[in-house]
Amino acid sequence: MTHDGEMDSGLYKDNFDPIHSQQGDLELAGLDGGEDQREEKLRRLKARLEDWRPLVLPVVHFLEWRQPWSPAVLAGVNTVFFLVIWWLDLSALSCLALLGTVVAFLDGIVPIISSTVFDPNAWSSSEEQEYDAFCHRLMDLSSYASGFCTYLRGVKAQLPRVFSIGLCGLFIVAAIVFDRVNNFFIIYLETTLLLLAPGLHAKGVLKLAQHHGLELINKIRGSRKTVKQN
Repeated sequence: MTHDGEMDSGLYKDNFDPIHSQQGDLELAGLDGGEDQREEKLRRLKARLEDWRPLVLPVVHFLEWRQPWSPAVLAGVNTVFFLVIWWLDLSALSCLALLGTVVAFLDGIVPIISSTVFDPNAWSSSEEQEYDAFCHRLMDLSSYASGFCTYLRGVKAQLPRVFSIGLCGLFIVAAIVFDRVNNFFIIYLETTLLLLAPGLHAKGVLKLAQHHGLELINKIRGSRKTVKQN
């Protein structure tokens, strides 16, 4: 049974083609259907965001830390929000219901504000270009996700045992951490990092961290190949 499993793993490793695999992921995500299809998807995305268009750029500028005080405000507002939830001692389902209420309220009030407060004729060409760039970034998120899945499949094909052991270890560590650390605090940290992520990306911090992470992985894989050859 083990021999058959190793043969299947070897066949998958030998036949794995990251380029064609990524191509398939992009096709499933709808991001590799040609320039015309991409433009059509962009047009539909812009149509869905039409009511939110006047608020998109100010929010993006705020999340990308165009002002030096933006990260402090983001972290401060999120902290106050979680302190209020902690003080009210709301259950998880109550928090979800409260979040749904806020989303539904914004979905109803934002179109009204957009149509009454903001003047569509004041939208400049530079703002339109920046808005197009934002929509392209939203579309590219699916491409990044599919590329990451392709990378994981490549790691699994080349290092199947290491991948399985590492994944099991990751889940075991997560279970221990979630059991010993307050889950409310973990969610607070996750949301804070999520709010700060656009600014970290805009400042190049995430790209630098990704570069160092890939260098570390490549070193580990290179050392493994050297040990095998020796």
